[in-house]
This record gives sequence, structure tokens and C-alpha cells, in this order.
Amino acid sequence: MKPYATSRSASPVHFLRTASPATSLSPTVREATAFYAPPYDDDLDDAFLWNLVKYLGPVSDLHLTRSGSASLFIIETPARTQQHPDLGGRRRIGFLLRSDAVGEANAPSSIDADALRRLDVHEVYVLREADVTHRLPDVLFIISRWVDGLFSERGRTNLERLATGAAHDVSMHPSDDRVCLSYSDEAPAASLRLDAPVAVPAEVVVCRHRLRRRPGTNRPQRGVPPRRRYRRSA
Repeated sequence: MKPYATSRSASPVHFLRTASPATSLSPTVREATAFYAPPYDDDLDDAFLWNLVKYLGPVSDLHLTRSGSASLFIIETPARTQQHPDLGGRRRIGFLLRSDAVGEANAPSSIDADALRRLDVHEVYVLREADVTHRLPDVLFIISRWVDGLFSERGRTNLERLATGAAHDVSMHPSDDRVCLSYSDEAPAASLRLDAPVAVPAEVVVCRHRLRRRPGTNRPQRGVPPRRRYRRSA
């Protein structure tokens, strides 16, 4: 993995209330690696994206919004109509990377759902800096078990090979919104940064926030069918 050495800002998160969603859907579906375009202002953003695109399948958009201690990566993929009938033919998944996410601070209840709806994000995965820095294969492997079709077949195979026993053994249910992995002191870590400002975590926490669409949003308006007139029989 690509080594990095500098630290992130510890300023508070404000950008979710001011960032704007993409104005249009790109008609072109490309390999995810095409969206990696350094340099980036933050070294962990660079390291995370450099690794993430290697495992993703083809996407139609991938962009980053960052402010203070938070970075939001929004990935847009074509949605499968049978599984996502209310997404209008696309699916937008967010990865919210927060250096201040400790304890319950990255729980789904702490996320501003209305702000994410304004960004047109359908679901978001909240990640802690320490977990991404030292346990990224396990983090992405857990997410690959949740999200169907986001990672390529080769990417899933590689994540299965790189993930630790803790990630393979954790009990997960499709309806879960929080997964916690515990490690022994001897568990090896695959760190992104050689001089990371955060210690190797004793546990990894991955939280998912699924944004349920409000009635009448992102759905085509249907006209009222005309009333049928029947001629009465004599």
C-alpha cells in the first residue's frame, strides 16, 4: 500500500450543510481508476482513494467534498432496477471519513440525514481515521459484504484475500447498520501511512446510514389516469 506521513486537520465538520449535489448524471460509465486524479489537499484522502478505486467496479461518477476534519467521497453507479426501484436508474453511495469519529460519534444517528439527501446520497458509510489508516482491507471487505455490485469481482476476491480472520469471522446480518471487529494485540496491521498520527485501533467500527427516500422524491410523476366511461346496457 501507498505510504503517507502527514496528519489531518482536527477542525469541526460543517460542509454537509453547504455542499451541493452533482448537477447532472454523467452518461459514461468508466473504470474507477480513471477518477483518481492527484494531487489532493489531504494525504489520507489521497491514500484512501488510491486504494479504493482498485477494488471498485465501473462507476459513472466519483468525487470528493472536503472541509475541516471530514471528507465525503460520493460514488455513483448504475442502479439495478429490481433492487433499487426508487433510485431513478442510479445509486449514489457515500464514504464519510472523519478524523473526529470516536466512540458513538460515527454512529448513524449522528449523521445529518437531510443534508445527505440534499446531496442526493442514498446510503453513507461512516469511517474513522484510525480504522482507514491501519485496517482498510478489513473496512472495505465489511462494506463489500453489505453492498451488492459496488466492488468488482476481482476487487472482492482481493479483499477476501487481504482481510484478516477477524473480518471473515464477524457475524453480520443484512439489516445491521453497525459492525465492530475486535483484534488481539498480535494482529498485524497493514498501515497506509508509515508515520501515522493515530495508533493502531484495538477494534474497527464501520457504520452504515441508509437514507430512506421521502414519499414523492426522485420518482417520476405519474398522471392521473382518465376515468373510463361505460355505456349502460339497455
